[in-house]
Amino acid sequence: MKNLLTSWLAYKDTLYTNGLSDELTTFTIALVFTLFLVAVLLPPKQIRTLGLLCLPFVLAIATTFVFVRRFNELAFDYRPWSWRFLLLKFFPIPMLSFLTVFACFHLLPAFFHRRHLDDRHRFRQSVFRGFIGASIMLLPVILYISVATTIDHTYNKELSTGIAKNSTPAVCNYFYALGGRNNYLIHSVLLRYSDCLHSQSLAKLLTELRFSLLPELLALLLTLCIFAAFLTEGFYFRLQVALEEQLIQLSMEPFTFVTDNWNRLDVPSIFLCFWLIKLFLIVLLGASFWPIDAKVIELLSRATDEYGMPIKHSLNFTFLSAYANEENLINSTSLSYRLSSRFLTGALAIGAETWTSVYGAAVCVGLISGFVVNFLAFCVDPLGANIAQLIQTAEVAPVAANPWIPIEEQLTSNDHIEVTAVELLQNTSWSCVILFVFLAIQYDLPNLTSHQRIFCFTHLLIVMGFTCVYPVESLVKAILLRLGLPGLDSPWIDHLIPLLFCALMIGLSGCVFIHFPVWLSYLPYTGRGYQSLGGKSSLTDAAGGVGGGGTVSAYTGYAQRLRTYLCGGQLLLDVTCTLFEYALHQAHHRWPLWTRFYSLLAASRLFNIFVNYLISLLSVLVILWLIFYESFGVCRVFILIVHVFFVLYPATCRGFFWLRTQLFLKDTMASIPAPTSQQLDAYADWCAICYEAMSVGNAKRTLCGHMFHSKCLMQWVQRRPICPMCNADIFAS
Repeated sequence: MKNLLTSWLAYKDTLYTNGLSDELTTFTIALVFTLFLVAVLLPPKQIRTLGLLCLPFVLAIATTFVFVRRFNELAFDYRPWSWRFLLLKFFPIPMLSFLTVFACFHLLPAFFHRRHLDDRHRFRQSVFRGFIGASIMLLPVILYISVATTIDHTYNKELSTGIAKNSTPAVCNYFYALGGRNNYLIHSVLLRYSDCLHSQSLAKLLTELRFSLLPELLALLLTLCIFAAFLTEGFYFRLQVALEEQLIQLSMEPFTFVTDNWNRLDVPSIFLCFWLIKLFLIVLLGASFWPIDAKVIELLSRATDEYGMPIKHSLNFTFLSAYANEENLINSTSLSYRLSSRFLTGALAIGAETWTSVYGAAVCVGLISGFVVNFLAFCVDPLGANIAQLIQTAEVAPVAANPWIPIEEQLTSNDHIEVTAVELLQNTSWSCVILFVFLAIQYDLPNLTSHQRIFCFTHLLIVMGFTCVYPVESLVKAILLRLGLPGLDSPWIDHLIPLLFCALMIGLSGCVFIHFPVWLSYLPYTGRGYQSLGGKSSLTDAAGGVGGGGTVSAYTGYAQRLRTYLCGGQLLLDVTCTLFEYALHQAHHRWPLWTRFYSLLAASRLFNIFVNYLISLLSVLVILWLIFYESFGVCRVFILIVHVFFVLYPATCRGFFWLRTQLFLKDTMASIPAPTSQQLDAYADWCAICYEAMSVGNAKRTLCGHMFHSKCLMQWVQRRPICPMCNADIFAS
């Protein structure tokens, strides 16, 4: 942009040697970006205010730009001065000056609600407005006429005894340019056209000696006139009010301020728009505008590495070769194949070569993940009745777990399963966006080679696929546990669809164990040939995600395979526990008096919790292994700290507290004596909790004299350690 604007200001070979065009261009671009950054922090009303206040200054800069352009034309392509020539060349400058006066004295007062003045002040203001408006209109005119007359006088004086006035400026320009590039030009040619070349050098002398500061002076005078117009109209009062309103917004809490501006600007949509525009341009323009690394294409075509070992490619990279050599394959490939190769290369390789592109790709992946999850949820529950009931249940937050038994509610109640399913369904998109960006930072995705970037991008898509499976698995579990007996309480189709998805997830976990590790094992072979590419020191080493040389190391490949095993194992465990709990619930619906239902259900969920805890612990060990044996990365240490303090440590505390509570209750219940037969007869032999008969072997007598079943009293004290009859403390002794 800067080069284009500078080349427009410089007419042919005439340019201010003091860098005026470059300075004006730099100042304008800096002003535009500064206004953009300021507008990020302002609400829409203040943005309009700022834009209108800056409009006169922008018009003044545009006037100066046109003035410089016309001055360069006049000094280079000289013609005898005339009013017709002046009006033809000078036409845009009066229009820009008129727009500046219109913005200062009509547009801005109408927007800022001009104050009402008495006749004396109104007359004084009219005089000031007329003087300032005339100054803005006449300054460029007077300066340009002065420049035109001075140039005309200088040329007539210098050329009166030399070259004819009707010589062609194009011929002079040709020899002038040729003389600057060829030191062996024939002396006779230079001597013959010396007067013409002198006129061309005279054009430069005019800009260097006579008018070197004239455009700067024009810009300064116009700026002073605009400030005077602002003072005349009292705009500074309005600006002061706007600044006070903005200071009030800045005094808010940082999180509230960032949240409001994030929602106002819709930052994810901006990144997504940039990424989609870039992808569209890649598909439209191809490799001529976005080339890829030729060394990567050369190495991809090799069948063996430097050691003579066959190279196993984990992906089909033919679309990269087709993209790089599409000019040679126009006649042999179809248009659809070329467009598809452009799309794949743009999305997987070029679409993640900068951090802005990575953020846009993350938003796109998040939207696609949300769509996939919603589609799968529709397939699980086509009518949406079960999902609506789950949402209604989640709106009423379940009762928090009792501090005595933190895990007990999760072992016997289904409320937390339903709430978790709804939260996962609603937050899948943001979860995928955050996870994608975090893993991209860990891999340092933009600084990899095209081949490794495609591989890591594909691995990220696999992780996003797992992220989409878990909400559907939670939804299937919540629906299955709500269903009654098939054919009696609920139709068979409501059971068959979730069970079919369970079978599909079991098959997916089998593919994870069988195919994905083999696919990931090709990584060291694929990366071996790329160690010769060399690399640049970047965020890669700091993130600890990839090894040196811009390639993924073998340790990272092993870690990816182990993480894939862990994801598949966790999915298989969750589905298996879901089917087991579904079978328990169906048995409980069929035989309501079955006494072992709650114990088996608690054992199943406790086993699931414990194995998931082991998987999280193994993930921490994998990160520690990478830190000690590969590289000490900031990103890995951050992942380790977050995982330990926000996942492992709370889970360990809750589990330890639950085990301690279980042992305490077991010892306490053993210390409560059993009643005698005479006491049971006197108590009428009935449990006050379940209203069933008691015996000496299954009853307990509290210190307050009340008697209950042992199991009933155990379940009661897990929620409230007081007597159900008199509210006395059962564990007071």
